[in-house]
Amino acid sequence: MTNPAAWQHAFHLTVPDHWLNDPQRPIHTGGAYQYFYLYNADYPLPTGTSWRRVSTTDGMRFRDHGVPMDKWSQPNRDLWSGCLVVDEEDTAGFGPGAVVALVTQVDRASGQNGQAQFLWYSTDGGETFTNLSDTPVLANRGWEHFRDPKIERVDGRWIMVLAEDTDLGFYASDDLRTWTEVSRFHEDRIGMLECPDLFRMTADDGTSHWVLAASPQRSDPSRADRPGTYAYWVGDIEGDRFVPVDREPRWLDFGFDWYAAVSWPVHDADGVATTDRRWAIGWMNNWAYAMSVTPVGDGSGEVVGHPDADRVGREMAAAGAEGRPEVGARLLRDLEASFSMAHPPTWTESGYNGIDSVVRELTLVRTDRGYELISRPLRELAGAYEPLAAGDAVQAAPAAASVLARVTPAPEGAGVRVKCSADASRGVDVLVTPTEIRVDRGSSGCPGDGTLALARAPWRGGPVDLEILVDRATVEVFADGGRIALSMLSFAPAEDTGVQLVGPAGSVTDAAVAEVAATALQEA
Repeated sequence: MTNPAAWQHAFHLTVPDHWLNDPQRPIHTGGAYQYFYLYNADYPLPTGTSWRRVSTTDGMRFRDHGVPMDKWSQPNRDLWSGCLVVDEEDTAGFGPGAVVALVTQVDRASGQNGQAQFLWYSTDGGETFTNLSDTPVLANRGWEHFRDPKIERVDGRWIMVLAEDTDLGFYASDDLRTWTEVSRFHEDRIGMLECPDLFRMTADDGTSHWVLAASPQRSDPSRADRPGTYAYWVGDIEGDRFVPVDREPRWLDFGFDWYAAVSWPVHDADGVATTDRRWAIGWMNNWAYAMSVTPVGDGSGEVVGHPDADRVGREMAAAGAEGRPEVGARLLRDLEASFSMAHPPTWTESGYNGIDSVVRELTLVRTDRGYELISRPLRELAGAYEPLAAGDAVQAAPAAASVLARVTPAPEGAGVRVKCSADASRGVDVLVTPTEIRVDRGSSGCPGDGTLALARAPWRGGPVDLEILVDRATVEVFADGGRIALSMLSFAPAEDTGVQLVGPAGSVTDAAVAEVAATALQEA
């Protein structure tokens, strides 16, 4: 680590150190949203993740509270994604209002070693947690992929959705402890499914609908309609089964860096959950380049993760809290001698690898294509806007900025270049053609091998309003009132903060820029 401030973000939640990945759906307790994410304090050692907690009241300012669910506290070790619920009716027997978490872990204690669902609970609003048992409440049913539970209350029962490769399994329970499979939802066109989402929402016309979603672990740069972020279906729950109105998946984000997203209901001033608004947050990364190692001297290509991770975890667990620093240092030296590890500059220069998106507000609207989710950044983010001059000169802009523009499509693309260098040789292009909205980071800080440089969203043609949020390593584009979003990482040089209008004369109008105020993570 050479410069901790080099990759400091102004308005994005970043992990204080080491590693962050999947968000966990927040709950509302104590007058605030309690948000947990997967955290590895040993990164780049492949020892797995604990759950770390932050809290927020406004979706913009977060306070860190450390790790309440520790991977080293029980024999099954690392905790993967899961779901928290507030058990108001005491169905699980831990007391009214207890917080119950269903978490995927590897069932090491029994020797079964498959992915299974374990129960943790809290009686203090999520500040501390107890592991109910080293035995799962839902054991593996023969699936290699059996993870990421999401739980909702449906007609007096708890319903759990599990990611099972190209299926989403539905399970029911009266007490959060005993689960029975009730139905399945199959989708094999978009890749392996992870991190499902399930919620009921009131649309803008007053009707109520269920939404089922998942994050497919694959981004296809050749398919603008297969970004591999957050696919969703609108429908209804009929008996035990989710029935979509349209079997074709829709996408909440067409970029390459909005993965494992979760959504939760917005609470009013009295702490009551609303049904017509939700907030959402995603992990700004992609497993194509998030964490990878290549064996030294092996030209076979990239290996995601580490093939000896279980041995590393066993040795670290056996070392105990006092012995882990020394054992970890030795294991890391061994790892670095055997593997070439790819890390982003946030790690090599600033000691962390993990950025979350801005919190978005979701609404469900009726359109000529049926009901669709709309996502917009929170209105309070940006300050006063200043107009940008017409022409193609590079113009100064804040490093943390919101850029607005109205763009008329052009055959070669018209729009805005952000993160632009003074000589305009580098930048992230946000361009509109008659058929697509594109974000191209190929000339500016594209992670990985460059395969995922250009993201594309289908566009129906005609002028479109853009809002572009820019932070130290992030670009998030919201188009057409939030009907289209594209989220992308860009590890551009710090000095590249300019804005340039691109396209034929008159194709970009009403362009303006505003600074986004810093909302740094605070310690508890």
